[in-house]
Amino acid sequence: MKINNKIPLLLPLVFLLLGIIYQEIIPSNFYFIFIPTIISLAILVKSKNKMAAYSFVFLSGALLLQNQKNKNFNILKKIENEKIDILATVTNKENINSSNIKEEILLKIKSLKQNNQYEPVNFNILCYTYTSTNMIPGQEVEIKDIEIKNTATNKKNNPFKYFLLKNEILSSFFANRLKYNIISKNINPIKQAIYKIRKKILQRIKNKLSTETFPYFSSIFLGNKKEAISPRQKNIFNIWGISHYLARSGLHIVIFIIIWQLIFNFIPIPLKTKSLFLLIVSIIYLAFSWPSLSFMRAFSIFILYQISKILDKQANFLHILTMICILILINNPIQLFFLDFQLTFALTFALSLSSKNFRSKQ
Repeated sequence: MKINNKIPLLLPLVFLLLGIIYQEIIPSNFYFIFIPTIISLAILVKSKNKMAAYSFVFLSGALLLQNQKNKNFNILKKIENEKIDILATVTNKENINSSNIKEEILLKIKSLKQNNQYEPVNFNILCYTYTSTNMIPGQEVEIKDIEIKNTATNKKNNPFKYFLLKNEILSSFFANRLKYNIISKNINPIKQAIYKIRKKILQRIKNKLSTETFPYFSSIFLGNKKEAISPRQKNIFNIWGISHYLARSGLHIVIFIIIWQLIFNFIPIPLKTKSLFLLIVSIIYLAFSWPSLSFMRAFSIFILYQISKILDKQANFLHILTMICILILINNPIQLFFLDFQLTFALTFALSLSSKNFRSKQ
């Protein structure tokens, strides 16, 4: 089947990018963006005009970024520089081996104590502790007397604050010793099981590998950067200009898939069954590792390809790549201003388009 429109979602993606960039460079009031967005949507519904559609996408990009920033600002305004009590679910916990900090704990806040009673909320905060805790992911905890300090949400003045916003985290705080109570030990058994198995796997591998080798394996094959590579080793990679090899990228999921495809080639089962097994194995690999943006981009493309194979549907790499890029920006528009997003999508688009043009000339 011939596809006349090579990349049908490319123009919407361009206008979405322009809208997000516009809002970052020239921040506008919510209603200044919202009213034209509604007008352009009304014109689009009534006349199905292309310019109205592109205007709507452009304004939506600006609105999404403005809403993402304002949401965090409004919550911080209520709780900044005050000691508060919270009810939260432990989303993730990592041991830190490269500093005086013992643990990095990601908390999903469910309730916030104000006026001597808990009120429902929904945001994430990152806690750094100088002493170890008994918390594990999947537990519900009550934490008392924490203080969250507000700083400007500006990439130049506070890049870490911008980084937190990209990761959908409201703020972070440091605690010498957390005052916490475990309310429910098993609120999310799946998350707990994954955490325990992943920790056990990591420890077993650490016991079998040398001290110098393990950080490389942990970073490249599992995506875990908490196991610090020594400054001397990093310096060697910087001298040779190959420090990017220390970060896990889409290449690693490709290698992983190729290895499993070779294994499945020796098993006499139907092609659809092989695709299904490969899908399951890849999801398990994702669950027990630490994914990055480039890894997730490659993984999402692979998942959609496998689903297309199983359902006997046509799949086009550039169409899928464009759709994934749009979905990521809709969900988290501030990603656009970070180098990992720019490189992983810009390079993948460039390589895909150049290879397509090369094939068409042959």
